[in-house]
Amino acid sequence: GPSVTTSGVVIRAEPGKILEFTWADEGWTATTTVTFEIEPLARGSRLRLEHRGWTALPAEERGELMEDHAAGWTKHLKSLAKHLQDEAA
Repeated sequence: GPSVTTSGVVIRAEPGKILEFTWADEGWTATTTVTFEIEPLARGSRLRLEHRGWTALPAEERGELMEDHAAGWTKHLKSLAKHLQDEAA
């Protein structure tokens, strides 16, 4: 897709546990919030991602933006999982 500048501010950080930050792509009229939460497991960890606050954006743009970001997060998380598997091998 096209190149987009995104801005944000870290609003919460607990090393090894949580990273939370605001997210706004250029041209947005409001910000959303992204949270990464790491849960330790017996073997490895689980990463939970939540991207919320979409209702602050105009209704006519919201659906497409949510779909685009869900696809982007899925792509990036799959890349991260592959990288981690390669590193562990």
